[in-house]
Parts: sequence; C-alpha cells; structure tokens
Amino acid sequence: MGSITGKKANKYCPSGLVKRFLKNAVPRTCTVHSVALISSSSFPQARRLTYNSIEDGSPAWGQNGDITFSSGESLSSEIYTMHADGSNLVRLTKNNFVDKFPTWGSNGRIAYVSRPNGYNEIYAMNADGTNRIRLSKNAADDYSPTWGPNGKIAFSNLRDGNEEIYTMNTDGSNVVRLTDNQASDGMPSYGPNGRIAFVSNRDGNSEIYLMNDDGSNVIRLTNKLSGDYFPSWGRDGRIAFQSNRDGNDEIYAMNADGTNIMRLTQNPAADWNPSWGPNGMIAFQSFRSGNWEIYVLRAPPK
Repeated sequence: MGSITGKKANKYCPSGLVKRFLKNAVPRTCTVHSVALISSSSFPQARRLTYNSIEDGSPAWGQNGDITFSSGESLSSEIYTMHADGSNLVRLTKNNFVDKFPTWGSNGRIAYVSRPNGYNEIYAMNADGTNRIRLSKNAADDYSPTWGPNGKIAFSNLRDGNEEIYTMNTDGSNVVRLTDNQASDGMPSYGPNGRIAFVSNRDGNSEIYLMNDDGSNVIRLTNKLSGDYFPSWGRDGRIAFQSNRDGNDEIYAMNADGTNIMRLTQNPAADWNPSWGPNGMIAFQSFRSGNWEIYVLRAPPK
C-alpha cells in the first residue's frame, strides 16, 4: 500500500486538485495501492491507453471520438489528444505552465484551464491547438469548464468570495452566477438536456446535485456519508461519477434522477475523473499501474 502526497496530491486528489473545495470531505493524503488490474466478471473490463512515467489525467471525450487529457507534473502540464485506442497522440499546448481540465464543445473547440499569470483562467482553442483565446478575465481562480449544448460554458469561480458556478458565452461575455450558497458549489457538467450536474457540500457532505442552466430547480441526486465527485453525462441521460462510498475511489453511474446506481470499477487503486464518450465508453484516470494513466471501459446498458 502506498500514498500519494506532495505534487501528486496537489494535482489529482480532490482536496488538492480543488483545494478550496470540500475541505473535510477527502483527506489531504489519498491512500492507494500499486497493483495490476484485477478483473471481475461482474465489472466491465478496463483498457489502459497511456503508458508514461509522468502523470496523465482529466480525460475528456470529443464528439469525433477522440480523447483529450492533461499530461505532466503539478507545476507544468500540457493538453494532448489521442484516438480512443490510445494511438495518434498529438500535443496541443506548448507552455511552461499548467494547462488542464479540457472539455469539448459541439463546435469542435476545446475549453481548458490555464495558469500563465499565477491564477487559473479559462481558454479555448481549436481541436488542433490553434486559435487560442482567453475567455475569463478575473483575478480569482476559475475551475472545471464544461461546454453546454446551448453554446454556453459553465465553470466554477471564487470571484465572489466563495466557490460558485457561473456560465458565460463562448467569447467570455455575459457572465451569470447560477449558485448562491455559503457552501462550495463546483465541478459542473452540462447534460445533453441542458441541465447541469454539479458537486456541493451545502448539506454537510460532498454530493451530486442537478439544476437548470439558469440555476433554478436544484435537486440532490446522491445521499451518502462518503464523497461523490466529478459528474459526467452520457448520451443516454445517465451520469457517471467518482465516489468512495465503498471504501475506495471507484467509478459509478446512475440515472439522471439519482436512481439505479451502478458501480463500474473494482480495483484497490484509485479511479477518478470519469468522462462519458459519444460511443458509450467511459474514460477515466487510475493509479492501478502505480502512476496516473488513462483507461477506458464500456458501460453496461441501462
């Protein structure tokens, strides 16, 4: 058994990755095991896509079936893209600072978080890395962009003194605050129906909620003493998410009303950051090889 501390914890543990978020939900040190994949007939088989000595994480599917992800250490990471089988690896950003959390829009553009000036801002670029544009302009950190079917981008920010969720147009204009709560609201994910799943500790624990894209009709979907994080919508209307409800960080899926929760991974190592693709596959990052790498699995049907 090992533990991830220091730079690895800062980059990928929920308490370090989003360190202003849910301070008491997940310990600063994440305990994991460095073991090979243990497959089970009752769980989907996961396939490893990346093989690197550095850390790969934050996978996101594009409408074309390609996967973008961040690769690098905590002080310098870049955005890459690859085919769904791990081939045709292409580097999209070339900076000496952190680029992370990519997300695809239906227009083929990629939004992501970059930190060139000491704080996080949201940028967008073409699928080949060209035409890079800064969208957010605020001294407070921006996190977790997600591109909606209506062309808007939702994200979380600390500009009003507490982490809340906002939307903006794809050119960075018309910033609208959606949540207004003394607790932390973050990790938004746009669904195909235009609704937003997100994580909040407003009820004392990190849970997944759902709201309209104007902030109305907030509904709590999960209710566990453990932490639930990183919701991601599938085309079939289900939501994948990360949870330690069974004593270890695993990937789960549920209906959009919180019913029919299904565990998808079973491994002593940590499985994080699911992203549901257009082909019914889920990409995620895992420490099961002893290093953060990108894996994919096919989710069972509803």
